[in-house]
Amino acid sequence: MLSTVVPSTFRTARSCRGHAIACGFTAGARRRLCTLEPEFSNTSSPSNEDRVDCCHVAAWLELKTATQYTSEIATLGKHGKWRQAIRLLMGMRQHAVSLTTGSVNSTISVCGKNSEWVQACALLNSMQSFTLSATVISYSAAITACARGGAWTSALDLLATMDHACTKPDIITFNSAISACRRSRNWEWALALLSQICQTSLTPNVVSFSAVISACGQATHFVRACYMFDCMQSWRLAPDIIAYNSTINACSKAGDLDRAIQLLESMQRALVKPDVVSFSSAIAACEPRGLWPEALQLVAAMHSADIRPDAKLCSTAISVCQKAGQWQRSLVLLFSLQRARAAPDVITYDAAISACEKGGEWRSALRLLE
Repeated sequence: MLSTVVPSTFRTARSCRGHAIACGFTAGARRRLCTLEPEFSNTSSPSNEDRVDCCHVAAWLELKTATQYTSEIATLGKHGKWRQAIRLLMGMRQHAVSLTTGSVNSTISVCGKNSEWVQACALLNSMQSFTLSATVISYSAAITACARGGAWTSALDLLATMDHACTKPDIITFNSAISACRRSRNWEWALALLSQICQTSLTPNVVSFSAVISACGQATHFVRACYMFDCMQSWRLAPDIIAYNSTINACSKAGDLDRAIQLLESMQRALVKPDVVSFSSAIAACEPRGLWPEALQLVAAMHSADIRPDAKLCSTAISVCQKAGQWQRSLVLLFSLQRARAAPDVITYDAAISACEKGGEWRSALRLLE
């Protein structure tokens, strides 16, 4: 699966050099490529694959140590070029540079950032054939890749494999696995993993609780989400903006406006500044019962906090007014969004038009369509 890709020929050094800049190779590698231009002067246009391969040759001519390779692999990852990162890793063996755990870990991380969990797991499994021992960093990177790729069962399998490999997971490993469950809305497994952390010598942190709260909230388990938020205090953990927003979002899904407002007030006392997501989630709690006065009060509080509204927030507030038959308020919110130089989207206009339609204001609805 991870076969070595060896470039065959250059097309033009100039085009390769330009592509090397785009790929993010070091200045030293690009300077070395400049010296090759007289030798490779074919004028035919290179394909994309040829350009990439040329860049690999240029890098290999400059790179001498595993540390340099690892650095270039990380640079490729910043540009989303996971295929090239794998090829560069395989190129180390081609050029008699021994693979290291760090270089493989860096490549696994690059694959993870691009949600290429299959490739990340393949690299992890291949470490033994490279006579390398997978570390907790190796497993954490692969589990993170599974989380981003939506492969939560594979993430749990890797976590279980660590016991057989005599590699002890750390809090980052557990948090990555919880994140995989959160992304797949498997709140039961997220809670189980948090419980497993508490049974070890590890201490759960804010990231652990925030991921579990988010998983419970997405599954509309409002009571569990709020309970986990309260449990953070027993662990002497100060909730951050993510923990607060996750809990407020859980409240909004349950239509519990009172608890959402309490959390907003708690944020201010804890000197955690609410953001547009905080207010948008709280306003969403007004929607099930059409509590338009409360929604408008939250919009006013957001303006007082000097927080710029976005299209999603205004769409939510307009939807609250629409359900309550407050078409005038819907138009005021739409115009305030335009004055704030935040571009309304299709959903925003649709909510405002629906409000006008419900109020029998077809002329106003037609104006919005213009």
